[in-house]
Order: sequence, then C-alpha cells, then structure tokens
Amino acid sequence: MAIFSLSLNSDSYPKPNISLSPSKRIAPGMDISLICRGSRQGVRFKLYRARVALRHTEPPGMMAEFHITNARREDGGIYACQYESLTEPPVISPLSDPVELVVAGEGTELVVAGVGSTEGSGSKGCPAGIVPSHRNPSLSL
Repeated sequence: MAIFSLSLNSDSYPKPNISLSPSKRIAPGMDISLICRGSRQGVRFKLYRARVALRHTEPPGMMAEFHITNARREDGGIYACQYESLTEPPVISPLSDPVELVVAGEGTELVVAGVGSTEGSGSKGCPAGIVPSHRNPSLSL
C-alpha cells in the first residue's frame, strides 16, 4: 500500500515582502503598483486581497509587480502575496505580511497606508485593473 504525503516546506521558501508604490497620497485615477519580492527565481507569485487570490504571474526574476490602474475606492483592502515552485509537489512560501490600501474621503483622494486602518477595506471580488507586470529590477524606467 502506497502512502502519499504532501509536504509544504515553508522553511525552504522564506516569507516574501510586499510593498506599494507610490507610498504617499496620490490623486484619484492614478496607478498603484503592488510589488512582491521573494528569494527564488522561476516561481509563481500570487496576489491576495482579503485572503482571496486575485492574480498570479511567473516573472523571470525574484520580483512580481501587479498594477492597479485608475485606482478608486473599491480597490481599497488588505493585500498580501506569496510564491510557490513550479514543480510538483509545489513548495509554497508563507504569506507576506499584509499591507493595506486605503481610499480616503468621498473620492477626493487616495491614501496608501500600512496595516492598521480598516477604512475603505472591502472584499468584493477582484479590483478592476489589476494586471501582473514582468519588470526587470536591473532596468531603470
């Protein structure tokens, strides 16, 4: 009798870091990038909002960038990311520490903040306009 065991060895894949750019107040309608950095290449990065997977991408490097275009109040919420190997069984990292995107006011301004505030956080489906981007960190824009 064969026994199958799936081991998620999180110790070999450290927790990724997630950041938002720009990390200051921006006008409504501007774009925001959610940047996930891991410690491995050749992996799949996943972006989560309110613990629901939104998008994934397989960039060539150790970083994935997801864009929110034309940001609005509905894009607010708590985001995190993780990465996993492309092999079977997959090795999966723990989730990153969360960051919170807050859309403040009556559509007059957008604030990017750290976790702590719950204003503007929502859990309705996928925010419009989130698309993965493969960016080579060695190239300047």
